[in-house]
Amino acid sequence: RDVTGVQTCALPISRDAAVRRVLSWYLHTAVAMARVLSPHREPISPGELEPGSVPLAFSTVEAALDWGEQERTNLVAATRLAAASGLHEIAWQLPVAAFSFFYRRTYWEEWLVSHGVALDSARQSGDRRGEAWVLNNIGMAYARRRMEEGVSYFQQALEIRREIGDRRGEAQAANNAAYANLLLGRSDAALDPLQHALSVQREVGHGYGEGVPLNNLGEAHRQPG
Repeated sequence: RDVTGVQTCALPISRDAAVRRVLSWYLHTAVAMARVLSPHREPISPGELEPGSVPLAFSTVEAALDWGEQERTNLVAATRLAAASGLHEIAWQLPVAAFSFFYRRTYWEEWLVSHGVALDSARQSGDRRGEAWVLNNIGMAYARRRMEEGVSYFQQALEIRREIGDRRGEAQAANNAAYANLLLGRSDAALDPLQHALSVQREVGHGYGEGVPLNNLGEAHRQPG
């Protein structure tokens, strides 16, 4: 208590610092969730953890999914808060980290709403790699529902990946655009991008990434003609 008798805090914390701390907790915990749900995917590098923030760790897929279910609404709210607070790096990284959960449970609304905020934040911060990452994830949502739009998002991601020299990301975007064309019955439009994705994945030595276009090439050759 101070001299007036009012209860005081020995270590006052500003609202901005509190927001950064809770958002840091969400981001690092979401990254831990993604590593369990999709260990083959390239992980987000979330940067330094805010002091006083202790993120969760998950030993099983079930535990990671349970946390995602409990925090589903908060993941979207935290993304919006990060953008409104000018923390644009967190605002694009958090939905990307949560992507594996949204994908597994097909939570389209949370997926697209959070990634819409993420895309704006990546562009505001000038983070081209983040922008391409978000565009790719939006394309994956649309490729299951509005495939023509999915192809458009993948093409945008592909152009940025090439621009910044992200070879692994380029292969991923090329494969995804090709697969969307496969779903539209355009095997001819899919073959060259899939061959390109395969050669790049072999070049960078990514075994899992090599398997994906190989599988999709098989699907392309199974289509009539």
